[in-house]
Amino acid sequence: MDPEILLRKLEREKSSRKEAERILEEKAFDLFNANKALSDLNKNLQQEIERRTLELATSEEKYRQLVETAGDIIYQTDQFGTFTFINATAIEKFGYSEKAFINESFLNFVREDYQEEVGAFYWKMLQTAIDESYNEFPVLAKDGSSVWIGQNVKRREDEDGQISFNAMARDITSRKKAEFAAEKLREELERSKHIAEEARNAETQFLANMSHEIRTPINAIIGMLHLLDDTSLTEEQDEYVKILLSSSKLLQSLISDVLDLSKIDSGSMELNLKPCKIGSLVKSLMNTFQTKEDSKDLAFMWEIDSNLALSYELDPLFLNQVLINLVGNASKFTEEGEIRVVVSLIKAGTEKDIIRFQVNDTGIGITKEDQILIFEEFKQSHNDMREKFGGTGLGLAISKKLVGKMGGALQVISEVGKGSQFFFELEAKKIASSKIEAMAASELSSTDIFRTDYPILIAEDNLINQTYISRLMQKWGITHDIANNGLEAVEICKSKSYGLIFMDIQMPEMDGITATKEIRKEGLNAHSIIIALTASPLLSKMQESMSAGMNDFLSKPFNPSQLKEMMMKHQNTIGDANEAIVEDLSEFSFATDFDAETLNMYFGEDLEYAYTVFNLLVETLPADIEAAKTAYETKDGDQLGKILHKIAPSMQMIGLNQLHTNMHAVENLLKESKFDEGFEKYSLTKIQLDKAFTLISNERQRLLVFNNS
Repeated sequence: MDPEILLRKLEREKSSRKEAERILEEKAFDLFNANKALSDLNKNLQQEIERRTLELATSEEKYRQLVETAGDIIYQTDQFGTFTFINATAIEKFGYSEKAFINESFLNFVREDYQEEVGAFYWKMLQTAIDESYNEFPVLAKDGSSVWIGQNVKRREDEDGQISFNAMARDITSRKKAEFAAEKLREELERSKHIAEEARNAETQFLANMSHEIRTPINAIIGMLHLLDDTSLTEEQDEYVKILLSSSKLLQSLISDVLDLSKIDSGSMELNLKPCKIGSLVKSLMNTFQTKEDSKDLAFMWEIDSNLALSYELDPLFLNQVLINLVGNASKFTEEGEIRVVVSLIKAGTEKDIIRFQVNDTGIGITKEDQILIFEEFKQSHNDMREKFGGTGLGLAISKKLVGKMGGALQVISEVGKGSQFFFELEAKKIASSKIEAMAASELSSTDIFRTDYPILIAEDNLINQTYISRLMQKWGITHDIANNGLEAVEICKSKSYGLIFMDIQMPEMDGITATKEIRKEGLNAHSIIIALTASPLLSKMQESMSAGMNDFLSKPFNPSQLKEMMMKHQNTIGDANEAIVEDLSEFSFATDFDAETLNMYFGEDLEYAYTVFNLLVETLPADIEAAKTAYETKDGDQLGKILHKIAPSMQMIGLNQLHTNMHAVENLLKESKFDEGFEKYSLTKIQLDKAFTLISNERQRLLVFNNS
């Protein structure tokens, strides 16, 4: 081989070997650097792990200390309710050791009477996957005391599907004790209220009974004195009779005032809104006083604002009594001058107006100090007032309460020696003119002449009252018969027709209400006017009379003028027994209290079917109302709800829609176990239901008359 070629080949191999050594050296250096970096990384990782482990341990210690020293009770259980952790606060609160809790069921520490309820709470959370909830229950501490806790519970589920409960609770024993004390106090108040209501009812019933017992002889005394006063008497006898009349009227006034006050306080005197012509009412009242007070130099004046509507929705009986009391009081303390009633429009509205009533006098006046006292019961402005002027001191107290029931406030402005002004304001709904025109036929005549071409039956067991009424009938030239009790009245009515029947409520053999029901069934007097004679102040007794089919009631004792006025009131509807007592027989219109659209939907023009429904309600409602009353008094919410569920549809069927809505609302509250709210709402609904029964009874009677006409 050529040496030169061999030399170049050796040079190339030498050069290649050096390049390989260089590359190997570089790779070794890189590997060294990589190993060094990896070592540093491992060292850093180890340091980070050690740092994080230390931080975690520190955090866990802080958390443990926080849980252990927390003021709240903190614990954990597994899905079976077994304690897995409980903090020091709980251990200290309940008095057990930690060992006593761990691996024990939490239900073992719940008071026995609450164990079922608390177990159901946790079971519900477990089954329905509720994440968080709250409940309260008592825990039995080691010393035997009950510690009430209110706890928030959270449901937890780990990656393996294992469930646990974490709870944080607080001691609410003090609050619970306060709640129990309040509940006990409420129950005591309820018992006291019930006792007070029973006492009030007993007082009311006593007054009703005493009223009947006292008013009956007083009625006879006053009546016989009126008859005696009409006979020829010597001057001395005439003086004695007038003294007796004055004294008996004073006694009558006292009894009436006491009973009126009792009726208002007991709730027996309820507001009864109906169309009222204020102008006619005031003029009639003032004309009466003008006639009575001719012995004094007094002028009775009145002013009626021309901007007032012709008629308003008011309670004419309440309004009339208040004005009578105020004008009577003014005339008592005014020797000369004038007494003026002023009725003004204060604010006109689209549907309602605000009306001011005031009674001004030129009498003795009232001091500032006494103006505070005069509205209190049995109070008069001076100690010598009763001795000088007479009276009970109840008139203004009664008036103030009646005005309050109408939604106003009775006030006074007075100056000694210059007279007084009593005033109050009422908001009243205006009545449409068409409704006013419909009332015109039923208004009282201004004349004192009344018909004598029909016989009258007097059902009265008191012999003196029989004589009194009989003598008045003879004096007025009216044919009349006497029935000594309800049974006699029923028998007499089977054979003779009467235009008007005066029916005493309380009689032997058969009472007036039962007798009226019998007379109304069929026969000659099914449509006769029947007037209840009652000495009872109870509104319920009057409502019962109207429900039985009576047309009106006259309270005992009554004088000849009151008896005559009652007869005049009904004279235009009196006729033969076969005549219908309906103003227009060509068309029947239901009372406006019932919804016309509903009635038309259910009955159309089938008034015989309507009568059947109304009659059935009159027969069945009393038992249901009584059952509801019992359920309400015994706080039996379930039973009350069932009764209302039964009655409510009937109220809707006859168009008493608001009552139906209210009854349905009470029923729903009771279903939801909201008993306090339900009973409170029913206390108002009950009043509506009682009024509804009277409306239904009256409508039943009108339907009966119309269908038989």
